[in-house]
Parts: sequence; C-alpha cells; structure tokens
Amino acid sequence: MKKIFLILLLFTTFLFCRDTVTITYPVQEYFIKKIANDELYIKTIFSEDYDLSKIEEKTFDDLAFSKYYFTFDLPIEKKIIDIFKSKNKEIKVINLNKNISKLKTKNGLDNPYIWMDPVLCREYAKNIYEQLVNMQKYNKEFFKDNYEKFLEELDETYLYLKKRIDNSEVYGFLVFNEKLDYFAKRFRLNVYHKENRVIHLNEVSNFLEFSQKVHLRHIVLDVGNNYKIAQSYANHIDGQIIEIDVFERNWKISIYALVRRLTTL
Repeated sequence: MKKIFLILLLFTTFLFCRDTVTITYPVQEYFIKKIANDELYIKTIFSEDYDLSKIEEKTFDDLAFSKYYFTFDLPIEKKIIDIFKSKNKEIKVINLNKNISKLKTKNGLDNPYIWMDPVLCREYAKNIYEQLVNMQKYNKEFFKDNYEKFLEELDETYLYLKKRIDNSEVYGFLVFNEKLDYFAKRFRLNVYHKENRVIHLNEVSNFLEFSQKVHLRHIVLDVGNNYKIAQSYANHIDGQIIEIDVFERNWKISIYALVRRLTTL
C-alpha cells in the first residue's frame, strides 16, 4: 500500500511540476507572470546588461535546456535560437508576436517593439494565455481568470495614459531608434527619428527652426546610450531628455514614467 501511495505521489508531483521557460529580457516576465503567476519557472538571459557576448557558455548550457523559449522576435533572439538549437534540438520556440499586425522599420523589416503599445499588449496576453493552456491544460481556468483580469488592467492603463496625453501640450518627441514607434502611433504623437550622433553646428539652425515649428521639447534616449548625443539636441531647444529602458521588468511603471515626463514639461 505504501509503495502504491509513493508511486501516485511521484506521478502527481511529476504531472503538476512547473514548466521551465527561458526568456530574453525582464519585460517578458512581466507579461507572462500576469497570467501564469508562479506556475512557470522562468529563466532570464539578460538582467540589466544586454550584451550577448558577456553570456558565458555554461550559462547558455543551462538556459538552453528549458522546455520552452519565449521570444519577441527580436533580431538578437534569432542568434540565441541558433545557439539553443545547437545545444537542445527539443527546445520549443514560442513567438509572442505571432498574428500581430506590425509596423515596418526604415529598412523594411518588421518592427518587433509591439509591447510599447498598451492596446496591442492585449494580443500578447492572448498569445501567452493560449500557449499556457497548451502547456498546462489542468490550469486552464486559473489562466483564464488571470488573463481576463490582465485585459482589464491593460484597458485601464491605456485609458489613463490616453487621457493624460490628450490633456497635455505634447505633440511629439525625438528619438534615435524605432523602439517607440508603436507607442507614438497609438497615442497619435509625432516621432522624429535622428541618427545616433551629435548634431553638427551647420545643422543647428535648421533644427531650431524645425523644433519651433513642431513644438519639439523632448528627446527620448535609451538608458546607457551616449547622453552627450541627446544633450547636443536638448541644449539648443531648452529641451528635456527622457531616458527609458524598454526591456525593464516592470513594464507598467516604465510606460507610466515615460508619459508622466512627456506631459509635465
């Protein structure tokens, strides 16, 4: 009898053990945990330093032997998939961007930074929910409840941010990459792209005229980027520099902080 009980216990433990998932950036954990809660064991490749060359081989050995790798279809993730597949051919790659209409970059490629649009994040939530149900059918009702609550939270987040932006005098902002294109489109803000370099003296006059015409006052910069570049633009228009890390773990705090700084100058 004891032997049968032990076998049943081991079987139950095996059946309901947490699946192991590897993700690339902390922000992905935010979305997954909103629905999965603690039903997954999540390993993150990067914490703060997003340099692939600094990841040790033994770390990759550990990360590659997760059952699943959840991605945002970022260029760097394609390299990581190749590394993982070379170590573990059974790893299942789950693209959270699937079936989501995408903007194009200036190079004609799909822009993967969809999560900066709170409305499109509903599609992330759907993809995550459906995948979790495939992984753990016995937890379907639990996941469904979390999924529906998260959709409500995303709607509230969008409406709050929209109201704040609509009631402000912000019309747009300057950036050095395309990470905020979805955000700008959703909130009907103009986004002005500049090369990631210091502005030349012979460009200042035209830039001043342009900035006055479009009421440009904000320069948004990646955390860790060359601050002098943003400063070279901001100094000429008495503008405000806003630093953001789109990969930060707490997505909601990050996007709230961005909107708060855009609307308070």
